[in-house]
Amino acid sequence: MSYKNLSYTISNFFVMLFMYVFVSHRYSKPKTITICAASFLAIAVPNVLKLNIYPDSRLCYFLVTIYQIAMTQLTGLLISKRRDSKTLFVGLSGSNYVVAGSIMAAILHICTGNLYLCIAGCIVTHVAILLVLYTKIQDICLKYQEETMQSWWKLCLIPVFFYCGFSSFT
Repeated sequence: MSYKNLSYTISNFFVMLFMYVFVSHRYSKPKTITICAASFLAIAVPNVLKLNIYPDSRLCYFLVTIYQIAMTQLTGLLISKRRDSKTLFVGLSGSNYVVAGSIMAAILHICTGNLYLCIAGCIVTHVAILLVLYTKIQDICLKYQEETMQSWWKLCLIPVFFYCGFSSFT
């Protein structure tokens, strides 16, 4: 498996883990884990299309990416106790969370060419950030999801614009 395949798969795994950790659950723990695992497979498998079968097709890359974004957001809405803009905000933030691990993998791959080192760096970065977020803001995040507040639709623009802005530079 190539560096890109592994990096994308790891990012897909960690975005689902982020969703599991930061979305208040509607279902039991085993059922929520099963939904997240199925969603992980549903978003990871199409990477083969865009990275291996049609690596030079911009249309394929675009369509698969849109599908993956939709599946990620639908997973959040499916597992969430409240299916609202707060859940969407968490899902969009999860997509941004995995950017740092992907950057670390790319830097290590370019600098060393060592597949194992770049994958280890990617995983360590994802785990380190997730642990910090988990210990510092998980309780706050879950608490705010339970409170009745105004809509978070405008807040959803923050992670969207960050991701779009970052993607336009790469």
